[in-house]
Amino acid sequence: MSLQMNNLTGQIPQSLGSFLTRLQILDLSGNDLFGVVPFSIFNVSSLKLIDLGRNRISGDLPRGFCTRLPNLQGGLPRDMWNLTKLQDLYIARNNLTDIGENQIHGNIPQELGHLSSLEELYLGSNMLAGEIPIGIFNISSLKVIALTANSLSGKLTSYLANSLPNLEGLYLGINQFSGTLPSSISNATKLNFLDLGRNMFSGNVPIDLGITLQQIQSINLQRNHFTNDPSSTGELSFLNSLSYCKFLKTIMIGDNQFRGILPKSSLTNLSLSLESFIAYDCGIRGEIPVEISNLTNLSWLTLGANELIGSIPQELGKLNKMQTLRMYYSQLDGIIPENLCNIKELYFLDLRRNRLTGKVLGCLGNISSLRNIYLDSNALSSDIPLNFWSNKDISIVSLSFNQLNGPSELEIGNMRGLRELYLSGNELFGQIPSTVGQLQNLVNLSLDMNRLDGAIPKTFEYLVSLEYFDLSHNNLSGQIPMSLTKLKHLIYLNVSFNELSGEIPDGGPFGTNNFEESNLIGKGSLGMVYKGTFTNETVVAVKVFNAQVQDAFKRFDLECKVLHNIRHRNLVKVISSCANLDFKALVLEYMPNRILIIGFTLTIISWI
Repeated sequence: MSLQMNNLTGQIPQSLGSFLTRLQILDLSGNDLFGVVPFSIFNVSSLKLIDLGRNRISGDLPRGFCTRLPNLQGGLPRDMWNLTKLQDLYIARNNLTDIGENQIHGNIPQELGHLSSLEELYLGSNMLAGEIPIGIFNISSLKVIALTANSLSGKLTSYLANSLPNLEGLYLGINQFSGTLPSSISNATKLNFLDLGRNMFSGNVPIDLGITLQQIQSINLQRNHFTNDPSSTGELSFLNSLSYCKFLKTIMIGDNQFRGILPKSSLTNLSLSLESFIAYDCGIRGEIPVEISNLTNLSWLTLGANELIGSIPQELGKLNKMQTLRMYYSQLDGIIPENLCNIKELYFLDLRRNRLTGKVLGCLGNISSLRNIYLDSNALSSDIPLNFWSNKDISIVSLSFNQLNGPSELEIGNMRGLRELYLSGNELFGQIPSTVGQLQNLVNLSLDMNRLDGAIPKTFEYLVSLEYFDLSHNNLSGQIPMSLTKLKHLIYLNVSFNELSGEIPDGGPFGTNNFEESNLIGKGSLGMVYKGTFTNETVVAVKVFNAQVQDAFKRFDLECKVLHNIRHRNLVKVISSCANLDFKALVLEYMPNRILIIGFTLTIISWI
């Protein structure tokens, strides 16, 4: 709507935005309009341009008005930087690509430094590039600088904190800043929030960081290249200074290059208000200090992908407010402390890829809040206690690649919330319980590489959400149930290396029309390739190996191994495989009107 340069008078109707909900352009410039801008205009999310210039508009603009208009485009007028009494500037989460003149190409204009009364600057989630204008650091009234999620670069000025005495929030995360963290940052005594995460900062974290930042509530240094002070005694010495920060709630230092041990003294003296301690993949060595259990308000503890050794302290069971506990990819040994079952608010437990022994704790099934359990790739043994399956709302259970060796009496029929179940690579034996068929929300089911026997339960037809299904490398017998053709969402099915017999079901994920010649799309020295269609309309190619040809089945084993372990743009994707004593086939991505390159020797089979 363009009504510029008319003789319109009066106020803009308050309900204007309520009726024009799809408006993209609003140009009322060059008239004689007065009064305030209707708030309803800022609810028209489709707006790309607003021009109310050369009128007698007065009043305030609503806080965060640019955020309400996600499709706003173009640049901000150069005159804007003359608003010397402006206190808040919030320009986040929109499509502005040049803030200033149209040729600035995403740089923050130098003129921004003229806003001498500015208190809050929000320019996050744009496409800004270049360095921060030095003039911004001369605005002594600034309380908040939020430049998160741009492509800004450069180094932080050494006198940053000295010239910003009122700074309370510095948000520079998700950019491309580099260089060291100036020691003068400690002079920002009013700082509450420091976010430098996901940049390219390097060097040491000042060892006195927290001594003067006593108001700090959140520190985010993760995903940088920070290192430990070489003068330290092997401890992460900067953590000691954080004991002065009595309001500290969040410490995020993961994905750095510290390489040191957690100082026991600092963990003893850290603020009792601390809620999150995230220190994954940053070279932490040694044992987990028992003193960490003193942080009684801790709800998130992540120490994964480090060089931790020793056992998990049973004292962690005192952390009653813990919701997320992650200690994956380390070298922890010993048993899983039974005291962890005392954490009644636990939601996410991740202890995978360690050297843990002993049994799976049955009492974990009594934690009603628990939704995700990852205990895979350890050395857990014995059978899985029946009460482990008591939590009907759990979503993910991963126990693969342990030494679990009991019968497969999985009492999981009541776990109606279960979406992913991984039990691969154990020594489970016996028949697959038919109650598994009651898990209608199950998406991924991996029972491969065990010693399961008997038939595939017919109740599996009720796994209506199933997409990934692996029963390979067991001792299953009988036929593949015809009812599995009802699984419309099934993408991956692997029942190879069992003792299955009989016909392969026709239709659904087995849709090759019983390998009729009408579906034949290629022949080779070792077998034939058929076109098939899943019930979800996914078209695949099924390579059936000829059992009468010498070494054909050996070739099947070789191709399974090779195609599973390599990726190349000229190798089609392997979706699944099927095998028994008399039949072996690969289910492959279908590529119409192209050449299929299969196998280690790159045998070429034409589909056309």
